[in-house]
Amino acid sequence: MSLHKGKEMEKQTLPLKYKIRSRRDLVQIIHRVKKSLKEGVLSESSYWPEGRVRFHLPSFKDLPVNGPWPDYLEYYFEEPSTGRRFQLVCETYHGYGGKWEICDHESE
Repeated sequence: MSLHKGKEMEKQTLPLKYKIRSRRDLVQIIHRVKKSLKEGVLSESSYWPEGRVRFHLPSFKDLPVNGPWPDYLEYYFEEPSTGRRFQLVCETYHGYGGKWEICDHESE
């Protein structure tokens, strides 16, 4: 049993790595990221990998937690306290899943 059951935890914690294998997984990570953005734990990053096509996506704040979603999601976030960068990537159209993870593209 969780010690925090029925209580809001003080600050949202996000996993360093999270596989998205189902719609439920995607809903959970979107909800957690949105909560972290509201709490200031994360900020949406303007980073985009050099040489890659940039997709036109809605701002993450406008992305509905429960869908419908664009066919492909790719968003980048930063922890202001550490400068650590994360990426959320998911292919929703064919249901191939995706991932949330730390991304280090400092060398680009």
